[in-house]
Amino acid sequence: MNETALELQLFENLKPELTSFCYRMLGSIDDVDDAVQETFIRVWQSWHSFRQDSSFKTWVYRIASNLCLDKLRQAKRRTRPLTYPTQR
Repeated sequence: MNETALELQLFENLKPELTSFCYRMLGSIDDVDDAVQETFIRVWQSWHSFRQDSSFKTWVYRIASNLCLDKLRQAKRRTRPLTYPTQR
């Protein structure tokens, strides 16, 4: 089994619980799908920097947590639509 296949298998094993974890943070299934996919991309891109100081699962969860927190911060900065007073 080559290294890419191993990465994919490790991530696929975590995907259901990672989806649940992100859903508890974000509360929107659309945002969760994006977050899980982005987490996979970041894991894949930075696989060479994984130093094994912690477990693979801990490392992936840290990436997902940071990504979800970033999404929540971005949502707060969005401007909210103005509500116009109703005519009487």
